[in-house]
Amino acid sequence: QAFLDLQAGQCGYCISGILMRAVALVDRLGVDLTDADVRLELDAHLCRCGDHTRIVAAVLRAASAQQ
Repeated sequence: QAFLDLQAGQCGYCISGILMRAVALVDRLGVDLTDADVRLELDAHLCRCGDHTRIVAAVLRAASAQQ
């Protein structure tokens, strides 16, 4: 839901891989997740739209919603 709310997926090229990796990261670290954690974990994914800031924000929002 966070990805939809923040419009973090544009073209769809990268989003499926990012979502899978983001879910695993949130499951592993939960609310203790930091901006740096997200950026490091998703570094291997290429977002052609330049949506990186919104993607990181969406992952952090999803983690905070786990409380």
